[in-house]
Parts: sequence; structure tokens; C-alpha cells
Amino acid sequence: MPWAPGTWGSALAVVVWWWGLASLQPLVQFAIIGLFVAVSLLALRPVMRRCGVQDAPWIVVDEVAGQWLALLAAPHAWWAAVIGFTLFRLLDIRKPWLIGRLDRNVGGALGIMVDDIAAGIVVLTVLQLAVFLMDGSLPITGG
Repeated sequence: MPWAPGTWGSALAVVVWWWGLASLQPLVQFAIIGLFVAVSLLALRPVMRRCGVQDAPWIVVDEVAGQWLALLAAPHAWWAAVIGFTLFRLLDIRKPWLIGRLDRNVGGALGIMVDDIAAGIVVLTVLQLAVFLMDGSLPITGG
């Protein structure tokens, strides 16, 4: 998409999460996310070299990984998808605190991925806390 590619990448990630990952156990989701991150890191190096870019807007594997991490073990509910998407995009765009430091100070393929992974971890924490406060359970631990 020529405009807002990160938002479109995150939206696609939510759709894939909704129809594919949300019904899986948290450990399986985590393994899939880890594999996706590893493959993305390996793929980014030659793409960056060949295209002569660092973090081009059309590279959205980082948004996909961060968005999936944000929704890891989230309830399969519309409100979780909306909150997870909105908070993740806000943190990815604004890059507050540690997220911004990682974005500015880490280079290469890892630099492309790490700020989105950090944003995903923050949103994951917020969603898990919200679920705990609503019903006393932590979905990520299964209890």
C-alpha cells in the first residue's frame, strides 16, 4: 500500500491472528512468532543490501511480528483485537521511551524488528493486565 504501509501490515497481522493464531495455545503462538522473527531477520539482511535501504516503509514484517506479539494469548474477542491494534499502532508510530531508544540506536535487520517487538511486549503486558483485572485470569499462563 502506498500510504500507511505499517498500519496496513498491522491490520493484515490482526486478520491472520484472528483467523489463524488466536485459537492456538499461547506456547504455539509464541513459537510461530519466534520462527517468523527468525526468518524475517534472515530475509531482511539480503533485502536491505540489495535494495540499499535500512528501514523502508514497505518493509512491514516488523509490524506483523510486533502485532502478533501484542495479541499473544489475548482473548479471541473484538475488543482485544481493537485495543491490541490501536495501542500497538500508537506505540509504533509515537515510539515513546525505550521503544524510541531502540529504534534510534539499534541498526541493521535487528534494528528494523526490535522497536516493534518492544511495542508488542508493552501491549501484550497491557492486554494481559486488562484481562486479569476484568476476570482474574491470566490467559498467557492458562489460568
